[in-house]
Amino acid sequence: MQERGRVQLLEPVRQARMTWMITLVLLMSALSISCSTVRQTPVQQTPVQQTPVEHDSLSGIGGRTVSEEQRRADMETVRERVREELLDVSVTIVRTEHLMNTLREDGTWPGINYEDLSRTGFEHTEHLGNMVELARAYKIPSSPVYLDPELKRVIWRALDFWVNHNFISDNWWYNEIGTPQSIGNLLLIMDEDLKESQIAGAAPIMGRATLDAQGARPGGDLIQIAGIMGRYALFLKDLVMLEEAVSAIAGEIGFAADRGDPSDRRGLQTDFSFHH
Repeated sequence: MQERGRVQLLEPVRQARMTWMITLVLLMSALSISCSTVRQTPVQQTPVQQTPVEHDSLSGIGGRTVSEEQRRADMETVRERVREELLDVSVTIVRTEHLMNTLREDGTWPGINYEDLSRTGFEHTEHLGNMVELARAYKIPSSPVYLDPELKRVIWRALDFWVNHNFISDNWWYNEIGTPQSIGNLLLIMDEDLKESQIAGAAPIMGRATLDAQGARPGGDLIQIAGIMGRYALFLKDLVMLEEAVSAIAGEIGFAADRGDPSDRRGLQTDFSFHH
């Protein structure tokens, strides 16, 4: 009875549907977006037969069916809110000009060891951070270099260098989380100001943050990787990919014992502790 009572506590959460769950992707990706502002379909006031509903990520809250048009509209709303979050920073023009002026013709910055791919090295994260920082300076309307053509060329040069080399670290975390997260943010920020070759070049990088990745395991980094995958889906406007990421996150809202695998009890325990 006690076990059943604990399980019942999670039932209202498990029954949440697509519109609410899209926002959950963002919350799990450290993006603070309020669930209450996500659009919902008005509830019909006519009596309905109380029959079991097959729950999946394509349904509306409370079992209501949501059209593809409505889901795509919700996706676009969330997409814009994510971009707003990414651009909600201050631009330091001195720092921006320094990064612009120090980028070499080959797309590298001095002071970064691009040869060391070791687990304890991989200074390449500084290159990734510089690109995201410049992209924000380019896209924030109040920035002194907003939509500056020279700045865009600098960003392109740095990004072209990265996608042409597609650096793989000896540390799996950078390959499946760190790098895809930064590149994903860069894609969403630059958006229509990217070249087709850059979008294509970023695809294999983002493809390492999938539900089949080594780190995407229950009780591990599945939610974080699914969040990266969900934001990439927002960039691509890929509703199927987004709903797959959402479903993966929703599936983690439950007890590890409910998965039915006695050999794998990682995740939320029935006493509400967490085993990693």
